[in-house]
Amino acid sequence: MYYLYILRSRRDLKLYIGITKDLIKRLSEHNSGFVCSTKHRRLLALVYYEKYQSHKEAARREWLLKHTPGAGKQKYKLIKEFLKLKGCGYGTACRQRRPRPRPEGPGGAVAS
Repeated sequence: MYYLYILRSRRDLKLYIGITKDLIKRLSEHNSGFVCSTKHRRLLALVYYEKYQSHKEAARREWLLKHTPGAGKQKYKLIKEFLKLKGCGYGTACRQRRPRPRPEGPGGAVAS
């Protein structure tokens, strides 16, 4: 399984597109400064990914997103839809949400 992924820099808001077999490991490498092309842009947030059966398929999709006319608009559209499905906004990275405290009893006191 191969992943095409898009990262967004929290520093300059630029996007990075790549391919990997291990998405979690690769994101860690980017954020640890082991990837030359992104080490000056840390921290990076995963904002989109797609799964492919072969490297060839993933590389073709990567090329299309980087080089075809209108690719920039297409990238942002994909990211917005992806984050909407995950319950996140484009301006923020997708994070685990904390459960909100619920009111207790008839007085509506908030649990702490």
